Amino acid sequence: AFYLLSRYEEYLPHKTDKYQRFDEQTAYAIIHKFEHLPVIELWVEFFFNKMKELFPDVEFQPFQHKKFEFIPTIDIDSFYAHKGKGFWRTAASFFINLKKGNFEVLAEKVQVLLNLKPDPFQTFDLIEALHTDIENLHFFVSVADFGKFDKNISYKNNRFREKMVALARNYSVGLHPGFESNFNKKILETELHRLSAITNTAISTSRQHYLKLSFPSTYRNLIELGFKTDFTMGWSSALGFRAGTCNKHLFFDLKENKSTRLAVIPFQVMDVSLFEYLKLNREQANERITQIIAQIANVNGIFVSIWHNETFSEFNNSEKNKVYLHTLKLCRHWIKR
Repeated sequence: AFYLLSRYEEYLPHKTDKYQRFDEQTAYAIIHKFEHLPVIELWVEFFFNKMKELFPDVEFQPFQHKKFEFIPTIDIDSFYAHKGKGFWRTAASFFINLKKGNFEVLAEKVQVLLNLKPDPFQTFDLIEALHTDIENLHFFVSVADFGKFDKNISYKNNRFREKMVALARNYSVGLHPGFESNFNKKILETELHRLSAITNTAISTSRQHYLKLSFPSTYRNLIELGFKTDFTMGWSSALGFRAGTCNKHLFFDLKENKSTRLAVIPFQVMDVSLFEYLKLNREQANERITQIIAQIANVNGIFVSIWHNETFSEFNNSEKNKVYLHTLKLCRHWIKR
């Protein structure tokens, strides 16, 4: 349990992927095919069942004091698909799509830029409408400078700033630190101050862009800058439980051999994992999500999902979003249980 919760294997020498992240295919849980199980909670249940055999009069049941929770989270990597990019980015996009023969994209881009149709990534009204009866909606926002892996519009864009203020008024808004911030704490600090200034709120939650985690430096930097909670813990290429648990826990710094004040809230399902890494169709995705949510609900844990605002584009015609509707239906069922 300690090995999984502390991410011990990620402190050891290990292979990295093309984004310089821990290579998940070398993870002990994935190699031994239990990455889809909340094994920490299952082991606790097993322990108490054995104890009850020895002490049958004991009434305590693990997790009886808790209830199933659902935390839907939305990553805002790209506020607009076509607008707000500036002349050179827009011109380059036209040229690339023309060269690739993406004429539908070009037609859409022209219509959006001429205000003949809305930008497809502007899905925030829909997102809010879908969650009117669900608490704990979180947004994680990128305010990084433009770069190879950071493609959002400028944080100075007025429409962007207005929307972030509106979201922060009603929901939890956290930082989605840029790719380069994982290597440079000053960049992380700059982005933190940007988002705090835009929303006029103290930002205390984060999720790393590309789920970049380097132990222990990523979490140490967050602690030093005053973050209280991080939502990065999860697989990018799989579904399930990277730290073996579906509950909030404190980051334990192995090199310092001490527990810290940073709370880690793991996620289990991400749209990119479902549709890009695993390439699941709607039925397959629904089945996998149903299994994961049931595992979590049976131990009264916390189910955390990641969706991106762009994934909600063309909602009524998207198979991906029928998966999200299925997820919401399941969570409503377990919440009311």
